[in-house]
Amino acid sequence: MENKNQDIIQQLHKVLGQASSPEFLFEQWQEELVLRQSLRHVSIDDCLLPLENAEDFAFYKRTFYDVGMKNTFFSVVMNHLSQPFLPEILSSQSSDFVHDFFIALQQHFISHFPTIGELKALIGLFLPEYQDFYRTLCANLTEKDLKYLLEKTSNATLRSLVLSALEKNQQKSLQNTDWLLFSEVQKLSLAKETAQRLEQKIAHWEKNETWFPEYFSPLLKAGKLKDMMEILELLRKLADPKIFLPLRALLHTTIPLHALLYHPENAYNYARQQYKQFFPEEKNSPITFHYLHLYQLAVRCQSFPMLPFRREFSLRIRQILKQRPDDVIGEWFKADFLHTTEEPIARKIFTEAQNRLENAPHETAALLEVLYVILANQKALYSPQFLDDLLTYAWRLCRWTHSFFVLPSADVFSAFSSLAGTKIFSQVQHSILPQKQEEFS
Repeated sequence: MENKNQDIIQQLHKVLGQASSPEFLFEQWQEELVLRQSLRHVSIDDCLLPLENAEDFAFYKRTFYDVGMKNTFFSVVMNHLSQPFLPEILSSQSSDFVHDFFIALQQHFISHFPTIGELKALIGLFLPEYQDFYRTLCANLTEKDLKYLLEKTSNATLRSLVLSALEKNQQKSLQNTDWLLFSEVQKLSLAKETAQRLEQKIAHWEKNETWFPEYFSPLLKAGKLKDMMEILELLRKLADPKIFLPLRALLHTTIPLHALLYHPENAYNYARQQYKQFFPEEKNSPITFHYLHLYQLAVRCQSFPMLPFRREFSLRIRQILKQRPDDVIGEWFKADFLHTTEEPIARKIFTEAQNRLENAPHETAALLEVLYVILANQKALYSPQFLDDLLTYAWRLCRWTHSFFVLPSADVFSAFSSLAGTKIFSQVQHSILPQKQEEFS
């Protein structure tokens, strides 16, 4: 069989290489017919089949594509994507053929990582009428491949398609990544790329143009809340408030946390004012403000016995449960929250705090402070593993926001003494002492 395949390959090179002669046209046609039939009935490595010009392409099309062997035909073509004559040939084919070609190309890129040559071929093949095909192709490329295309092409339409795919790719990556674990280099890179896109967007901005969360959310995930709010404030002063309606969820996430970080003494009033400015015709859910009160109350009472704060805690928690009856804070309230909260309840509160980070980070902060209150005012002993999980998460949250706002106070920190000697204990110990507040390591 191997010798037979080699004979067919040799005959193929002969047929493809010979010039058409009117004198021997019938003989050449017969020779090609025999060869086409042989190619259809033997298994030959597609990589061995040459494709050097438009005549070769036409020969394979007659041999395979025209008789329904589309997979075999496109397998040959995919091995020769870099051939310079392909763009012109493709543009002259029927719409059905072009559709089949891009379906095959998509499958090829799914099963094989595209080479540099194939990415260059993508640029050469592009025509405006292929936009829908390219949109699908780009959606399946890696960030590295998309950046290469962006660097190498000057075609405005293709660049727009690649940029859109790149933004969606980065958003998808962020959604699948624990962004509290981003390094400073990753956060700075993310913030820089987002700022550049916003700069381009603002430069071509038309008044009352709608703005969407994906324009800003990377700044939130990079911990650049102050920068994000400053940009939004600028836009608010220049535009109709209606353009912020698609940003409702993003702002409901950001405003309360921004209030806690940069206006801690007046977080409640600052947040209310911000909501009113961005959404003058809406009433925000009061549960947001109840949690801001709960955060401030929990911070305040950590250095004192809890008994004097019992009434105010009860008021705030009842207000939350009135709006959200199944809120996890009710687990603490239903227990004897002045004395003993067992570890399973504390861990349930901690788990819920983590779950709320993406949509309500101010509630995450408030629940962490409630856990510190529990640690400061009761005799229950918690496992070192739970304490380590709690302290590590709080530290990551602080690194994300570049703020010490959810670290335990010095008065509460003694509850973590079982972790003495660990890296996380040392990091937090240095950070909560005013004279030793240093840059995050």
